[in-house]
Amino acid sequence: MGKIKKVCPICKQEFELFLSKKDRIYCSKECYGISQLGRISPKRNKITVRCANCSNLIKIIKSKYKHHKNHFCNNKCRQEWFKKNSKKIIRICKTCNEGFRIVPSRQNSAYYCSKSCYGEANRGENHYKYTGAYLKKPLVISIRKCFKYKAWVIAVLKRDKYMCKCCKKNKGIKLNAHHKKQFSIIIEENNINNLIEALFCEELWDVDNGETLCETCHKSEHKKDKFMTLIQWQ
Repeated sequence: MGKIKKVCPICKQEFELFLSKKDRIYCSKECYGISQLGRISPKRNKITVRCANCSNLIKIIKSKYKHHKNHFCNNKCRQEWFKKNSKKIIRICKTCNEGFRIVPSRQNSAYYCSKSCYGEANRGENHYKYTGAYLKKPLVISIRKCFKYKAWVIAVLKRDKYMCKCCKKNKGIKLNAHHKKQFSIIIEENNINNLIEALFCEELWDVDNGETLCETCHKSEHKKDKFMTLIQWQ
């Protein structure tokens, strides 16, 4: 694509430009800015009005005057005016039962006085994403910390000779004992509600139900389990 040469009317220097930009007059943004100094665009003519809060005279663009009823000289005046003139309504918080003020536009969305009250109201079973999967989490933690679970892990690792059954690695990796039949499913099927019931459940401590896996293989195995449960649910 060819180029043409022009002379900038501001700095009087010659500059090159492509034919597609032949209508360009100035060599740079700086020169264009200098050319516009002191000029007022007919589209942006300003008019003088009074501030709605302090009654001082201010200049605003015509388009702003048409679109807004009240005009302010700064944000401070705007905030002061809204505090005086906004008609707030009182609502009772659903959590703490204390009154709080809201703007009328928020009456269909504001039900709590603070984020902490909202968090308390939408915690646990009340949360919209609650599925009940973590109902027995304290029990699972106590089982995993007991002596019998640690003995079961050691028995599985010894049987597999401290080697990952998936990638066959045994050096420079962290090994885990994985349940072939999911730990949570065994608890649900046997209706285990406390640690004593868990200690007497034979299926939970079956060494044949365990296999040695490294951390990466263990994570991928659990991803497969989640995917299979989703397919069964659908």
